[in-house]
Amino acid sequence: MPKNSFDVIYMDDDPMMADLFNQFVSWKYSAWCTHAFTDPVLFYRQIRAGEIGAKVWIVDIMMPQVNGCQIAAAIREQMGQEQVILGYTALEPSTLYGEPEYSGGMHFFTQVVRKNEGIARVLSLAESLMKSRA
Repeated sequence: MPKNSFDVIYMDDDPMMADLFNQFVSWKYSAWCTHAFTDPVLFYRQIRAGEIGAKVWIVDIMMPQVNGCQIAAAIREQMGQEQVILGYTALEPSTLYGEPEYSGGMHFFTQVVRKNEGIARVLSLAESLMKSRA
């Protein structure tokens, strides 16, 4: 059992997206225990060390040094069949499934959703996944 466990963990190297996540969650889902990370290397290390856990993980794909597929693989390795959502913006779906650095890890994600469809949609999906675990 990880020493720090959350309802939802959000990982995005863009501090503005992490801040938006925190603001929206505190407004709409104030009962959730959440945390947003912006350093993918530190996040990856904490997952590998078993220091953090969550009911639902929301992970960006394009990040420096450690990409979302590597993070999702570490989550699966450490935690098993967790709910891992890929929230992406910049890439086209054909790139996600066609580029070797991503395509080999897409199967680690429970859901794939574009963040530019709205953070509310991403969190609504997280909410439904959390309810399915209750």
